[in-house]
Amino acid sequence: MWSENRLRHVAFGVVLPILLSPVSVLVLWFGLTGSSGNSLVTGALLTINTLAVGLLCFRRDLVFQPADCLFLALLLCIVSSSASNGLTSNAREYELLVLSLVAYPACRFISHVDVVSGRSSFTWAASIIVLLGAIVTATALFEQWDDLHGKPIVFGFDAAATHFLGLLSFLIIALVTTRELTVRRTALVSALIFLPTAIFAASLVRFTFIALAGSLCLAIILAEAKQRWHVVGVALVVLIAIAIGSIARYSSNAGKFFANYAIKESTGNAELVKRESAGDVEFVNRESAHDVELVKLPSCYLAVDLGNSIAIRKMILRDALGLIPSAGWVKGDLDSLMKLSCIKQTEVHNSIMQAAVELGWLVRCCFFFLLCWLEARY
Repeated sequence: MWSENRLRHVAFGVVLPILLSPVSVLVLWFGLTGSSGNSLVTGALLTINTLAVGLLCFRRDLVFQPADCLFLALLLCIVSSSASNGLTSNAREYELLVLSLVAYPACRFISHVDVVSGRSSFTWAASIIVLLGAIVTATALFEQWDDLHGKPIVFGFDAAATHFLGLLSFLIIALVTTRELTVRRTALVSALIFLPTAIFAASLVRFTFIALAGSLCLAIILAEAKQRWHVVGVALVVLIAIAIGSIARYSSNAGKFFANYAIKESTGNAELVKRESAGDVEFVNRESAHDVELVKLPSCYLAVDLGNSIAIRKMILRDALGLIPSAGWVKGDLDSLMKLSCIKQTEVHNSIMQAAVELGWLVRCCFFFLLCWLEARY
């Protein structure tokens, strides 16, 4: 019969992959129930899962660390910014901000013992989510193989493959770093991850693979000598799967579309379409100008292919860089980039830059140093 500690560690291993990739679970849940989304369900999952991690790992002998000081400073800056500037976005965005902040104290209680003891249940839970994600992504990919939007739309979500790959990446890192690898275990891990990796590569997911490659390189460097070649073997299998999935998809109309775009961009011939008439600027990425005084961001006067995610991200990054100098030390304007950019409803996809643009330089500095300390410590 299982002890209380054993049950707690198993439960922790089950809720951890949901905390790492809640969108993966939500995509599957909404898709299998035939729903297009529900904010109450989303909020409930995020809240309950975060609290579950904190309660399952709670302990009284917690030692105060420098990271806690940085987090408290970050929290104080955010509260000060919001108090001085008022509410600038809808309640849902502030709820997500609060849940993001609560995740730190919840995860702060996680110990090495929790990770080691919960690794088996984590592996099983993450594997089930990734397997289901790979199946539904492969189905959507088959049906949308030549569609020019590139990434398959899974149950109405265009970023589903990205989130499934994110959880797969956590699973791969866990498999090669938390257990002693043997030839048999390495072969088994390689066989199990090959097909999902190829499917997500064929889905034209890009930046998550870069993060996975960097993490595997770090794992190779830090691994013991007798383990290093096993990690190298898994990394090679991942690279081969990426190559096969990418080559297969780039033979399609969608792949050719993205390849042609990359070639066109590499020539440096991006069209500048700022046209002035009587002092007015013709904005090419929106129907009309904002009612407020405009910040002339690059997206408002440069041509951008709104059907290509690479082009959009490059332009949004340029917009963010244009806003950072005027952000100030303390600012409280959630979603300010989406309000000012001419590419609507698109975030910068970079947490540090988003913190600077929306909350000011103090928040950005606290957040940046907190991440650096955690990376160095753990």
